[in-house]
Amino acid sequence: MPLDWNWVRAGVIGLLLAVSGSALADTGRPVDELAPDVERGRVEPGSTGTAWFEERWRGRYDIGEVEVRVPTDRGAEHLDHRLRVEVLDDDGAWVVVSEVHVVAAAFEEVGRSVLEDDPEVVAFLEARGLTVAQFEFFAQSPAADTVLLMWELQGIAREDVPEAIKQHLEGDEDAAGSDADDAPSDGWRRVIGWAVHTQRLEFPVLAGAVRFSLEGDGIVGGAWQIVLRTVGLPDDIGGVSAFEMEYAHAW
Repeated sequence: MPLDWNWVRAGVIGLLLAVSGSALADTGRPVDELAPDVERGRVEPGSTGTAWFEERWRGRYDIGEVEVRVPTDRGAEHLDHRLRVEVLDDDGAWVVVSEVHVVAAAFEEVGRSVLEDDPEVVAFLEARGLTVAQFEFFAQSPAADTVLLMWELQGIAREDVPEAIKQHLEGDEDAAGSDADDAPSDGWRRVIGWAVHTQRLEFPVLAGAVRFSLEGDGIVGGAWQIVLRTVGLPDDIGGVSAFEMEYAHAW
């Protein structure tokens, strides 16, 4: 499950994990007082323009994949934005490595649960005060093992629970694991509360900085998460090392 990023709603946080430390900026102080290698521009709510965020790294890294996680828990109908991710290459030029049109129509049907199309399941859950999304949230958590017991304590016999729900809760673990591993490596997918876009670069780019630019109306809501992953390189102990640069940005 994604982490809860509500605590960054009022500001902008750049996290450079396992690479060069972290950079923090909020709306009340100039960015350069906090981290000289971070710059940003914002679009006020109700306005239209380009918000951007840029960080210079203390090293250079072979970027091979870009992932964008857009929060959807407040709805996605207001989204019609273009996100551009650029990196600064060895020649000092900004290279576009990902450009995504973030609009609800692009991902609203992606990852749609088959349970949503089962009238028996929908009716059963509605009678328990649950939506399919809420049920699946529990089914992905450690509480999944207690759902059937909870219903039994409420007087709902096991045989009265729709078969599709029991299969969802008690499905083969190996199959469930393989489903997670088989998530598409490129394009949109859905997880609870998020739309996730992953793009694997055809050729890795050796870069020393990153810049995110978002074109559209000013966004009010949770922080977007943007992740850059390096290609894996052999290490000294016979394994493979890779880095992940993760940002949470409240536009």
